[in-house]
Amino acid sequence: MVHIILIQNLLVPFNFHIHARCCVTQAYQIRRLLLEILQEVSRKNKQRHGITVDELAEKLYKSLKGKKYHIFFDDLWDIRQRNDFSASFLDNNLGSRIIFTSQFHSIASQIESRSITYPLNLYYQMLQVGSYCK
Repeated sequence: MVHIILIQNLLVPFNFHIHARCCVTQAYQIRRLLLEILQEVSRKNKQRHGITVDELAEKLYKSLKGKKYHIFFDDLWDIRQRNDFSASFLDNNLGSRIIFTSQFHSIASQIESRSITYPLNLYYQMLQVGSYCK
């Protein structure tokens, strides 16, 4: 829901060179995550099955270097997940943005001090619960 609102905002496509999104989930696999983002960033369907996780992370870093990007990670369950792939998203001082959503306030509080945390309001949480109950 948050991703849809952000991406559909007319300002986002005009302000960033690259957009990518992925759902991290509790069944987290860094390889799947890196492949998913790299495919969206490069917009190519290259076969990358024999490439290591480190090589994927490096390819992603090189694809983003020098560009203003907007990456959206939905459903972060553990701060270690974010730490696993953070090296690919070094600050390039171009105004790039990385957005995380999580059900856990403790994760938001562990992310860099200059990050801004926006707790979901009660109405949004109730909508989420309602959609799960259907």
